[in-house]
Amino acid sequence: MADRPTGVFVGSGLSPILRNNVITAGSAGNGGTGGTNGPDNYQDGNGGWSFAIYDADVVDGATPVLEGNTLAAGAAGSRGGLAASEGEAGEINTTND
Repeated sequence: MADRPTGVFVGSGLSPILRNNVITAGSAGNGGTGGTNGPDNYQDGNGGWSFAIYDADVVDGATPVLEGNTLAAGAAGSRGGLAASEGEAGEINTTND
């Protein structure tokens, strides 16, 4: 699982009320590069995620209440190689994949 720097991490089953905040996430880290020969060739790391608000469980029915906030994500992390995925960035995550 990629590292996910975030401004606010919302745990499973929680519905916090966030009002009138400036929430800024840091930039995510880049994925590592695997070896060039043998089985390590496919072990490149995925880029990291950066979300201003990260909901740990997007299917639990509990969501944060947001009013009057300014949200900013950092840059997504670059993939470590061809066998990996770019990271993701945004104001609020919609999946945890």
